[in-house]
Amino acid sequence: MVLLTGPPGSGKTTRLVDRMEDAFRRGRHDVRLLVPTATMAEHLLHELARRGLTVRPQLIETLWRFVQSLVADLAEVPAFTLNYLVRRALERQAAPIFSPVAKFPGFQAALSRLWEVLGEAGASFSGLAVKLEQAGLDAAAAQALEKIYCDVEEELGRRGLYSRAARFRAAAERIAAQGVPHLTAVLFDGFFRFAPVELELVRALCRRVEVVVAMPDWAGAEPVRQALAGEIRH
Repeated sequence: MVLLTGPPGSGKTTRLVDRMEDAFRRGRHDVRLLVPTATMAEHLLHELARRGLTVRPQLIETLWRFVQSLVADLAEVPAFTLNYLVRRALERQAAPIFSPVAKFPGFQAALSRLWEVLGEAGASFSGLAVKLEQAGLDAAAAQALEKIYCDVEEELGRRGLYSRAARFRAAAERIAAQGVPHLTAVLFDGFFRFAPVELELVRALCRRVEVVVAMPDWAGAEPVRQALAGEIRH
């Protein structure tokens, strides 16, 4: 893996776009540029258009769309379904500590958002209470959350639905086992940091294709450097 770092305006994005242009002009479509937002993807496609190139949108796309293309057979849980499952879990578990607020839609939505955040952070819901207590959460609340979230996980399994984090992990596992058909290089631009599940995917790609990651030269990027230290080519 090659890690490009530098302050804003130092030419990181230009270097990656140049790489894409060179590949396209030689008739190659085995390079993918992944970015964090659809707006950035559209901007880079327009940049190539200004250079006289019209390319398929899939060749410059968001990381999430790339993941979706790899796990299209795994249905993602819709937000309304997740909220429903959280509400049902609250009713079944009937934790006294949450009883004053359990029926409030705002509280249910907050638990749904926290469930997604914990999943993307790589948390396992089995044994979650211990970690939450270590982080300073009240023991009763921590134990109640673990039971609620394990309940939600079981329901998702019964329904054949997957969280965003689970789809990221599945994509990483498939890349590790099968590679990425028709790709020889994957470039990343516009990211300030990666969530743990995203790092799993980057590591899997590093073992299968050439990977180039462009990140700003700031202290917040240091955890990514450390996490990918074994993959970086100096």
